[in-house]
Amino acid sequence: MIEKEFLSVKEVAEKLGVVKDTIYRLIRAGELPSHQVGRAVRIRWGDVEVYLERGSEKARENLLRKRANRAGYSIRKSRVRNPHLHDQGGYMLVNNNINEVVLGGDYDGSLDDIEDFLREA
Repeated sequence: MIEKEFLSVKEVAEKLGVVKDTIYRLIRAGELPSHQVGRAVRIRWGDVEVYLERGSEKARENLLRKRANRAGYSIRKSRVRNPHLHDQGGYMLVNNNINEVVLGGDYDGSLDDIEDFLREA
């Protein structure tokens, strides 16, 4: 949970697991609203959540990777291809403590599956 409503570009970049230039690029492209406070740029966390919900898969994946890591898991790309996913590939969630796949072993798990699992963990 985010404590502050407005975050710096650096804080948003760290939370999403990207570099600051990526955040500035999103702001310039109009994909991520920002506010100028003096010389500083601030971003509402709610706007970041809206951006993520709109479908930035890589940013969402990075955020889930950080969340999984804090919970003792890692997210890996699945080697198995599921024909129902049209060969897009998928994800596995691995328990780092016992090095065991807990989600997505015999099929390609989705980021939605992983997000649901982490929410309940």
